[in-house]
Amino acid sequence: MSEQEYITTRIDDQLKWFRKKSAANKNYNYRIKGFIIICSMLIPLIAGLENMSVFLVSYNRIILGCLGAIVAILAGIASLMRFHEKWLNYRNTAEKLKREKFFFETSTEPYNKPGAFNLLVKRVEDILNTENTDWNNLVKEDIFKAE
Repeated sequence: MSEQEYITTRIDDQLKWFRKKSAANKNYNYRIKGFIIICSMLIPLIAGLENMSVFLVSYNRIILGCLGAIVAILAGIASLMRFHEKWLNYRNTAEKLKREKFFFETSTEPYNKPGAFNLLVKRVEDILNTENTDWNNLVKEDIFKAE
């Protein structure tokens, strides 16, 4: 495999994947946290307004109970899915790959010596292997917590 083929089929593809997954997890994290904030803010607001509205007097317990349940469900999903942790891990891996590619393409140390391509492959594969190991450990941790 040529240097350009490796960069295109391995590094660029992995960079694209990690960026996409990072952005998706960031988006999920912000949306869930935003809904938690809004629902949490509405609970004391509605509780404080119950004497001012005929509608709220008859339905306030149902509304407050539903908002509390929504907060609990969203917090549980955020904890279970670990969007924040995945977002940061994927972003970190993408940045490491981008850095290695940049150093290689500019012949910056350690890629300014003979055997630079072999070193690139080793370092990139080490980064990807570490990410894969971290992900497997995260999944195993979730499995053991569930038991």
